[in-house]
Amino acid sequence: MATILELAQLSDAAYGDQSALTYLKQNGWTLFSTSLANPDGYLGEAYKKTNPNDTVEIVIANRGTRGFSSLADLLNDAKLTAGKKNPAQDDAAIFAQSVVDRANGQALQAS
Repeated sequence: MATILELAQLSDAAYGDQSALTYLKQNGWTLFSTSLANPDGYLGEAYKKTNPNDTVEIVIANRGTRGFSSLADLLNDAKLTAGKKNPAQDDAAIFAQSVVDRANGQALQAS
């Protein structure tokens, strides 16, 4: 099972942090799948690791908004603040299902 440090690195990797990507590669993680580009700003990445006992672990890292960096992020944050659903939630669910389908029974963990 992924350690807390690995989960943090997976989260940072979803934002493009190069040191996180280096750490993950050195510790056996590879990019398994990336969500399709969409206008609401959602990005999900799934990473895969084969453990010493030959079990395969897949973790989905969802990138959140980046504050005021884009209009889509600002609108999504406003919807969340108002308690309303935003389109990124649907995109995350669709991506997660695509990873489950592709994983074909391998263990998954969401972060």
